[in-house]
Amino acid sequence: KYESYYENENELVFVMNNGKIRVTQHYDFFKNVKVVRSYAEIENISKEKMGLEYAALFACTALT
Repeated sequence: KYESYYENENELVFVMNNGKIRVTQHYDFFKNVKVVRSYAEIENISKEKMGLEYAALFACTALT
């Protein structure tokens, strides 16, 4: 579920939370370069141990 977002000059960040895990999705932009870097931080916020089997990543090429 959506929790919050913030942005600055070169970054857009979304925070999602389901009560057990928090995912912070980062999108970094670069001046004068047609590139977006995307990465996610996944944090266990529950008191129980969890395994992570899969994390999908965003990939996009040929932006105009």
